[in-house]
Amino acid sequence: MSKLKILTVSWNNFLGRIPPSILSLSSLEALSLSGTNIKEDSISNLRNLSMLKFLDLSGNNFSGKIPPSILSLTSLESLSLHRTNINDSGFCELTKLQELDLSGNKFEGILPPCLNNLTSLRMVDFSDNQLSGNIPSSLLSNLTSLDYISLSGNQFDQSSLSYMANPKNQLKVLLLSNCNLNTSTSDLLNFLHNQYDLRSVDLSHNNLHGKFPTCPMVNLTAIDISQNQIQGKLPTNISDIFPSLRILNLSKNSLEGEIPESLAMSSRLSELILSNNRLDGQISPKLFNISFLMTLRLNGNQFTGNIPNLTPSHPSQLMTLDLSRNRLSGEIPTWIGPIPSCLNLASLEYMHLQVNNLTGLMPEALLKSPKLKTLDLKHNNLSGSIPSWLALLSNLRIILLKGNHLSGSIPHEFCQLNKILILDLSHNAFIGPIPPCFSNITFGKNGTVEPAFHNQRQLNYGVDTYTYPSHFVEATDSFVSPVQYQEQEEVEFMTKSRLDFYRGDILNFMAGMDLSCNEFTGDIPHEIGALIEIRAFNLSHNQLTGSIPKILSDLKKLESMDLSHNKLSGQIPSELIGINTLEVFIVAYNNLSGRVPDKAQFSTFDVSSYEGNPSLCGLPLQKQCNTSKDSVISVTLRQAGLAEKFGIDPISFLSSFAATYVVFLLGFVIVLYVNPNWRGLWFNFIDACLSFIFPFCSK
Repeated sequence: MSKLKILTVSWNNFLGRIPPSILSLSSLEALSLSGTNIKEDSISNLRNLSMLKFLDLSGNNFSGKIPPSILSLTSLESLSLHRTNINDSGFCELTKLQELDLSGNKFEGILPPCLNNLTSLRMVDFSDNQLSGNIPSSLLSNLTSLDYISLSGNQFDQSSLSYMANPKNQLKVLLLSNCNLNTSTSDLLNFLHNQYDLRSVDLSHNNLHGKFPTCPMVNLTAIDISQNQIQGKLPTNISDIFPSLRILNLSKNSLEGEIPESLAMSSRLSELILSNNRLDGQISPKLFNISFLMTLRLNGNQFTGNIPNLTPSHPSQLMTLDLSRNRLSGEIPTWIGPIPSCLNLASLEYMHLQVNNLTGLMPEALLKSPKLKTLDLKHNNLSGSIPSWLALLSNLRIILLKGNHLSGSIPHEFCQLNKILILDLSHNAFIGPIPPCFSNITFGKNGTVEPAFHNQRQLNYGVDTYTYPSHFVEATDSFVSPVQYQEQEEVEFMTKSRLDFYRGDILNFMAGMDLSCNEFTGDIPHEIGALIEIRAFNLSHNQLTGSIPKILSDLKKLESMDLSHNKLSGQIPSELIGINTLEVFIVAYNNLSGRVPDKAQFSTFDVSSYEGNPSLCGLPLQKQCNTSKDSVISVTLRQAGLAEKFGIDPISFLSSFAATYVVFLLGFVIVLYVNPNWRGLWFNFIDACLSFIFPFCSK
């Protein structure tokens, strides 16, 4: 294939090596090797690809330095090293770069000053690093072609927005979410005043305070300033301030009052998210008349009255509607209605019906959604067992069934769902053993499952199509389309003894299993040791017996392990010390014995990790270990195999043995005391034994 120009082999497993045939494709212009487990030394021959313009190596793991072979690709225009463990600024040698994605790496301190050399840059993404200080003004003044900046998930100084205020450069996309800007909306206004060509702005989760910005921005199509401290009422002329707005996210602020009538006149609006504020009044039926409105989230406010009823003459384009946690009354209108069994959602990917009052069995209507990736039904009143037909939903990545009344054993067919990343079956009434076939589930094993969740948003405005990172999608000057907004998937999952939200691309890397608070019995399957990518593992509050398998030490990425409130016995395997990532370890209230490990991460765990195991000893417990006694007990139990097979506690074993011995001795003495004939026979027997032994002793 000597004329091949574009090749993507992402999310395979090349065992660390790039096939040599790829490196001989001299005409190649675009190459994607993301998520392929390649090693740095295997790409030394990339320099042979002298025509290469687009290179995607995201999701691999390098040593911190950019491989030198990449720096020899002087024709590169687009480079993605997303989540590759990079902290090196060697990329500045690639002066023809137009797109640079270094998100999710280990850059620290200020932005690399050498960025000023990349005068052709149109897009730069340093999100989710450890950057700090000010965003240099030179980023805008020198890079006059730059129109897309993503720096979310860093810790910049408060004055960063004022530093960026430069009218010489007109941005189209600015993403500064979760940067701890901690500034006022007046500073925001000063910045926005000079950026008259902005199309998309994300300043969410920044502790912004003050009133909602009111400077007109005629080209702005998407604005996200959620999770801040913006107060007051929404401007009554909001549709005049943002006449082109398609996406508005103001959730998790302190806004109050009613929704302005003018907002309902924004016929271009497709996403309106005002949840978790203090908005009140009645929900205007006019909101449902917005022609292209697909997502409407008003949950967590103080709205009153009825849900507006729609007539056939006012059809709705809504795909997402959330009115929960308000003060609404009256009947649910017929256009919403119950969830019918004949529901046919063939294109559905994410189903969130958590925290309702759903009853009955899991609905078979799910079978009509073969593309389903997330199934969140937690905290309902579902009953019955997990149906075997659930295995037919082969694209499922996340299953959350926590807090229902589900029962029975886990069907063997469940293990066919081998793409699962997060599994939460906690707080139900499941019984029986934990299926060993859980080892068939990848739980994010590198290279085995293609990524299902994404961070990037596709923004189409005017005659330009921006899809960053490009991933070899070419823009066209002849196609005009409305803004497309892909809302990031978000789920809640318990790990490290706390509830956390996992959102967007991070879901591809999070793997966890929670089977706590059920009635599972039997041993912990040794096969669990094959889940080498799992990060959270919770089996607490069950009836599990046997010992803690040593093979769990193979879970080298484990961050949280909770085995508390079971009937586990034996020692805590010293091999677990090798899990360097472990932050939470709890085995409280079992029948464990022996010395507590005290090296590496285990030196950081306190008494709460081990309490309720009276036979454990050593720091941080107050009980000191008796080395000789403990070794005798350990040898005795190991020889008998009792601790391994029957879960016998050493103290209980010795106590029962001593009691039996004393009872036997007392019974023997009583018999001799009562019967003089037997007493005489016993004394004659002892005398004969001494007469026999005496000649040998005298020699």
